[in-house]
Amino acid sequence: MVADIGFCVVGLGMGANRAEQITKTAGARLVSVVDSNVDRAEEIGRKLGCKFATHIDEALGDNAVDVVFVLTPSGLHGDLTIRALDAGKNAITTKPMEISVEKCDDMIVAQRQSGKLLGVDFECRYTDDNQMAKFA
Repeated sequence: MVADIGFCVVGLGMGANRAEQITKTAGARLVSVVDSNVDRAEEIGRKLGCKFATHIDEALGDNAVDVVFVLTPSGLHGDLTIRALDAGKNAITTKPMEISVEKCDDMIVAQRQSGKLLGVDFECRYTDDNQMAKFA
């Protein structure tokens, strides 16, 4: 039997929706949520039945976290993703990967050095409207 993959969601603007989706996904387990707004972190953590924090360090030190999903505002993805990879976690970031090519390159270097997985979430890629535009 394969164990569930443990996720931490960082950034609870649109990340709140992603965290809830994780709780409904077979094979995934929401371990924790992180947001700089303590009230938001606590509210969503309690609602979804997981740990909550205001700083990523708690998630990076948690052996139950396999994947850190970074959903913070653009310009903050790189540093958080690199920290996750350096801590031995797989990482997913939302689009854009980062706001500079140099920071994207830094993220790729961190991924290669860590041997962990790095993904970029393009959640609207397969919506009907976008698929129609693609094939038009």
